[in-house]
Amino acid sequence: MTDTLPFTLQQLRVFLTVAARGSITEAAAELGVTQPAVSQALRELERKLGSELVRRGSTPLELSATGLRFLEGAERILAACTDAAELLDGGTGPLSGTLAIGASTTIGNYVLPSAIGQFTSQNPSTEIQLWIGNSADVVHRVARRDIEFGFIEGRCQHPDIDVTEIATDHLKLVCRHDHPLARSASVPVTALAGEALILREPGSGTREVVENRLAGVGVFATARMCLGNTEAIKTAIIDGHGISLLSGLTVEREVLAGLLCAIPVTGVSLARPFYRLKLRRRGLGRLADRFAAAVSGAAKLPRG
Repeated sequence: MTDTLPFTLQQLRVFLTVAARGSITEAAAELGVTQPAVSQALRELERKLGSELVRRGSTPLELSATGLRFLEGAERILAACTDAAELLDGGTGPLSGTLAIGASTTIGNYVLPSAIGQFTSQNPSTEIQLWIGNSADVVHRVARRDIEFGFIEGRCQHPDIDVTEIATDHLKLVCRHDHPLARSASVPVTALAGEALILREPGSGTREVVENRLAGVGVFATARMCLGNTEAIKTAIIDGHGISLLSGLTVEREVLAGLLCAIPVTGVSLARPFYRLKLRRRGLGRLADRFAAAVSGAAKLPRG
C-alpha cells in the first residue's frame, strides 16, 4: 500500500465538475478558476492514473470508459471527505455549498420555489440550482449525473435509480369559469368523452396519467392541443379553447381570481404520486440530505 494517493481532492473536484457540466469553460466558471487550470488539473489526473478520462473533441465533453468507471469512486471519495469534515463539528455547523437538482413542471414550478426560498433563507451560505423539464428528461439527467437528485410526477423504471414516494397529488378537471361544466360539484369521467382536451407533450408525467387512467375506464378523449407547459395550457383554457386535467396546485391563483374552476372527476382515480429520484450508489452530502428532508416536509406538498 502506498503512502500517498495518486491524485488530489482538487483534481477530483475538477474531474467531477467537468463530468457534470460537459465543458471545460463551464467547469472553470463553477469552480472559480481559469480554463487552463482546469485543463492542467485534468491532464495531471489522467497522467497519474495512466488513462484518458475524457474524450476530447466531443461537444459536450464525454467520459471515456475509464472515466465512467472512475466517476463513482471519485464521488464516494469526496462524499466521504465531506462526511469526515462534518464529524469535527458534530454535523451541527452551518450548511454551505451548491446543490443541483431537477424537477418536472408541476413540482418544479408550484412546490419547489417556496421550499427553496425557505431553505436558503435559513441556510444563507447555500445555493440551490433548479432545472425544470418533463419527467422523462429529469430521469435522464439523474442517470447522467447532471443533477444530484430529481423530483417527478411520472413513473421511473430506470434500473440504476432509487425512487422514493414523497406525496400524493390529484388531477382535477380545469375549465373556464363560464364553461357548462363549471357549475358542477363533480364531473363523471364519461362526460370527458365528448370534450376537447388540452394536453401536455409526450414524456410529461401529467399526460401519462391522463391517457392511462382514462383509457383504463374506456374513455378516449380527443386532444385538441398539445402544449409544452402548464402555463400555456391555462392561458388556452382562459381564452376559451378547451379544458384540461391538471394538478390543483397549478391553478390555485386562477381559481381564487375567478378565472378558472378546478372540479373533481368521479369514476376514475386521478391520484398520482410525487417521487424523489437518486442515482443508486451515488453518495450525497449533508446539504443534499437536509434539502431532501426539507422538501419532504414542504407546506405546499399535497398530503393525499
